[in-house]
Amino acid sequence: MSRRKKRGQRILVLDDEPAVRQTFSLAFPEYDFIGTSSPVECLNTLRSPNEIGLVVLDVVMPGINGIQVLKEIRQVDSTIPVVICTAYGSKDIVVEALRHGANDFIDKPFNIKTVREVFQRLLKDVSGDPLDRAYEFLKRNFHTSINLESVSKEVHLHPKYLSRRFRKRFGTGFMEEKLRLRMEMAKRLMRNKELDLEFIAYKVGYSSPEAFSRAFKEVHGVSPSEYRKTLRRGKSGKNTRLN
Repeated sequence: MSRRKKRGQRILVLDDEPAVRQTFSLAFPEYDFIGTSSPVECLNTLRSPNEIGLVVLDVVMPGINGIQVLKEIRQVDSTIPVVICTAYGSKDIVVEALRHGANDFIDKPFNIKTVREVFQRLLKDVSGDPLDRAYEFLKRNFHTSINLESVSKEVHLHPKYLSRRFRKRFGTGFMEEKLRLRMEMAKRLMRNKELDLEFIAYKVGYSSPEAFSRAFKEVHGVSPSEYRKTLRRGKSGKNTRLN
């Protein structure tokens, strides 16, 4: 009897060997896998609305700098779990990958029990409740152009029903929560003084710094530049909405 796949736990595998990509699908039938040998395709998948819950990255591929790919994945999504795999068992490669944001590593050839434990630890099972899946999908994709209609298709609920249940469950509207997630991410990014506001605007999903600035000021009462000044002074200012 086949195992039921866990929805919302899709795993993206970037590996240049087709046999390796197929091995994951055969060894772990409880998960959905998307396999590719192209870093560009991998990054484009993560940039688009998706239900990817985990990335498996081979850091040693011909003509490809796996560590650089890892850095780019972290630019696209700073929170998605990334597991690196290598046939070489190089301590230096593992240490460098972990330093650049990898969550764990696995060696080739794979120990199925060990890999399954890694997957189970890093993936959160939200398959039982479409509202939880909708919220996880929103948290993963708030920086994109997703809306209530597109999410309702992913979780197979009518948009009006999802809207009503979402507000009842989480105490806020879908688009309001999307805006809140964008603003919270923006405030975290602004604590890094090396990131300019144009980068931050695009990172959290705005088409221009001006659009980001208008939205931020409407929510917090101050512009992003003014907010950064309060950070430099080591205080949040008088407007409590900044907290």
